[in-house]
Amino acid sequence: MSTIPASHRVLIFDEYNGPLEVRQFPVPEPEDDELLVKLEYSGICHSDLHAWCGDFAYATVYPLIGGHEGAGSVVKMGAKVKDWKLGEMAGVKLVNANCLNCEYCKTGHEPLCDRIQNYGFDRHGTFQEYVTIRDVDTIKIANGMNLAAAAP
Repeated sequence: MSTIPASHRVLIFDEYNGPLEVRQFPVPEPEDDELLVKLEYSGICHSDLHAWCGDFAYATVYPLIGGHEGAGSVVKMGAKVKDWKLGEMAGVKLVNANCLNCEYCKTGHEPLCDRIQNYGFDRHGTFQEYVTIRDVDTIKIANGMNLAAAAP
């Protein structure tokens, strides 16, 4: 497995409708319950345009690294992560950091949780080379599956 750099390339914008810029940014460090995923692919959809324009229902914070869907491999794990191994392929989805305890979370409606964070809106997203994501919010992708086909 390759060495994790101190910084990586990100696509970031500082304000609504601001210029999209490729910059060097520190590689995020995973919290105890998070994975660090080296992204190989990131999808782009109309929601990303809304985040950039600032006309979407989700709260958006700036500066922002956009993107809310991606796929890559696990390169580092927090101290409390279980059921994951370095090198496993992982999918990153919009929803992260929901409470897991409210009625919405218990019935499979996590996007309605009050504690939710959304990649590419109120949390830096997948338009970067490395991203952190809670282990329970990460989608396992079968070994040998083509990541280009698995990515949104």
